[in-house]
Amino acid sequence: SVLDVGTGSGILGLAAAALGVRRVIACDIDPEACLVATENIHQNGFDDQITVTGTPLEDIPGRFDLVLANILAKENIRLGTALIDHLQPGGHLILSGILNEQESEVAAAFETLGMTLTSTDRRDEWSCLTCRHDG
Repeated sequence: SVLDVGTGSGILGLAAAALGVRRVIACDIDPEACLVATENIHQNGFDDQITVTGTPLEDIPGRFDLVLANILAKENIRLGTALIDHLQPGGHLILSGILNEQESEVAAAFETLGMTLTSTDRRDEWSCLTCRHDG
């Protein structure tokens, strides 16, 4: 199961479904983004696998094997506890939308919350952090 936080166009949820994930929740607080994501999901035939919601992260029920958050560094940090609360023990959190110069701040914040940083990928000025939830 996958939770795609800040889904925008729905591209990460679509990728997860295309790779075989059976249950994806794609959430965004922007109603326009939810409309765009819903249309993209419908056009690609993944309506049965992906649910789009405008529900705030804190109010989404359940825990997931993978949580994706392609949002700005400050939002990743602000939502840190809520992101982790949605992870199954042993689950993974992938944080992107992070400028390289903000990478260490985000990594430190999530390590403080008990996450284990397992990899860092960089492309141009952007960083992507993968963390594991051992709790």
